[in-house]
Amino acid sequence: FDEESNFKLGYDHYHSFFQRKEHKIIGEKTPAYSYQRYCIDRIYDYNPDIKLIYFLRNPITRAFSEWNMYKTTGRIKIDFLTYFKKY
Repeated sequence: FDEESNFKLGYDHYHSFFQRKEHKIIGEKTPAYSYQRYCIDRIYDYNPDIKLIYFLRNPITRAFSEWNMYKTTGRIKIDFLTYFKKY
């Protein structure tokens, strides 16, 4: 619901990721769903009765995890303290 290119492919494409019959419940997640309004609107349009589960993390460990992911993939080159102060 957060990637425009994936969303344009339609629900059949989305549903193809959940074809595992050995599980009773299957889902997916991304932090963007909790703060990007268009994601929330798309989820609601998809299913107004959907039940959402939120797990909240310690904000500092969450920020470090994000920085570490970006640093590992080469998307940023700055140290954690600089990143934390900037964003």
